[in-house]
Amino acid sequence: TRSCMKSQMASPVFSDVIAALIAVVNSRFPSIGDLLLRRLVLQIRRAYERNDKPLLLAVVKFLAHLVNQRVSGETIALELLQMLLGEATRDTLGVAVAFVTECGATLHEVSPRAFNVVFDIFLGILHQGGLEYRSQCLIESLVNLRRSNFEGHPAIRPQLDILADDSDQET
Repeated sequence: TRSCMKSQMASPVFSDVIAALIAVVNSRFPSIGDLLLRRLVLQIRRAYERNDKPLLLAVVKFLAHLVNQRVSGETIALELLQMLLGEATRDTLGVAVAFVTECGATLHEVSPRAFNVVFDIFLGILHQGGLEYRSQCLIESLVNLRRSNFEGHPAIRPQLDILADDSDQET
């Protein structure tokens, strides 16, 4: 699991590929997926507490693809969004928008009510005012992405949809 995490941190562009690999391993050895998720949650906490936005973005992107591959359930994703949006700052809003951009299609499919609540929070933050222009643009672009049903951001690229049976996937 450490080597997968290091590989993903070295090149976050391949997060979806590494998540697909983890999904295959997780289908046979669920304890590996569980261990990876525990380590990712710890890394997210550390990065959040240290205000390390680049690390937080990379780890959150990996977690989003693990949610897409059904290695992780939506509960972890929703708790992460609750943490990021609870005391929203410019940085946490950016990370939350990046996370929803990556796994929004899956969250909308798996848990539409909770996903609507998350978007209500985003819209509430937007309508409160007092946001920097960049944060406003990020939220507005996310709303437009949702309206287009996450067009251009599929949950899983067809080339990476390796597992046929969803029952083996979730840890």
